[in-house]
Amino acid sequence: DSMNPEQILNQINTYKVNRIVSSPFFIKNLSTYIINNNVASIPSLKKIFTGGAPVFPSEAALYNKAFPEAKVEIVYGSTEAEPISSITANELMNESGNFLKTGLKVGIPFRKSQVKIIKIINEAILCTNEKEFNDIILPLGSIGEIIVCGPHVLKEYFNNDVALKQNKIFFKDTCWHRTGDSGYMDEKNQIFLTGRCSTLIYYKNRIIAPFIYEKYFSSLEEIEMGTVLQLNNKLLAIIELKAKAKKKAIVEQIRSVDIDFDEIKF
Repeated sequence: DSMNPEQILNQINTYKVNRIVSSPFFIKNLSTYIINNNVASIPSLKKIFTGGAPVFPSEAALYNKAFPEAKVEIVYGSTEAEPISSITANELMNESGNFLKTGLKVGIPFRKSQVKIIKIINEAILCTNEKEFNDIILPLGSIGEIIVCGPHVLKEYFNNDVALKQNKIFFKDTCWHRTGDSGYMDEKNQIFLTGRCSTLIYYKNRIIAPFIYEKYFSSLEEIEMGTVLQLNNKLLAIIELKAKAKKKAIVEQIRSVDIDFDEIKF
């Protein structure tokens, strides 16, 4: 929180920095400073890699505006498997009108990764034969848990058999890592995120991902933040407004999304 974008920018220029690898928070703060202060382009900077937290289309557009001459790549992965996939900021920013319906696009799998979508199962998964493994795999377009294998995927934990059983699927000679993230793959082999598996809401024969709607709510000008909750078999939108916000207009915007909320609470 105490980062000084001006100081960092001076260091970039002084040392002719050509690559940045950092969290989205760092890149966003730097981008905002550059745009707000009309800073000239940084010719030395060629590549930016960011990940570790979700990056949405609006933020990708911010990165591109601040660093028009650099290639900005957003990496999706986990501590045990990095990377799983990646997408350029340029491609992601063009998804701005779709993410509410499709989820957050994170690109195609890394060339040394195999990615599959499996049924969401809370307990440890043991597969002793091919049929058992194939039975948990979901078809394209179905939301489930994202699993990944490859030479860069962590295969064990230090003195933690519980984590090993919960987070790994060993089948034949392959170790699959369970990310705990929900999502799906399309016919172009692209991965779309829909939030953590543990947060999904099953309501009226559909899966609702609060992760997607939280980002949508926060993108509305008069909303500070919001979420979706299921309480007593009712689906609620919980909204925190900014000062002097007009409730009626907000209600209309929320009602326009593809969920029929039982209640909107402020």
